[in-house]
Amino acid sequence: MESINDEKLKAEEKDLITNNLKKEHFEIFLWPGNFKDIPDTKMLKLILQKSQKEEKTRMATYRRR
Repeated sequence: MESINDEKLKAEEKDLITNNLKKEHFEIFLWPGNFKDIPDTKMLKLILQKSQKEEKTRMATYRRR
């Protein structure tokens, strides 16, 4: 049985997400390194995080601004 390395798995996951989500309603941000990478616009945003803990930490920080 062939093993799949993390880089290949991450690339496949990203391809599946970007090919199946339509950008006409949302700006899509996959695993942003920092919320500063996300522009402050009126457009709706879909932000996908790797872990729930990471998302909660960043949202708590963002709300304080």
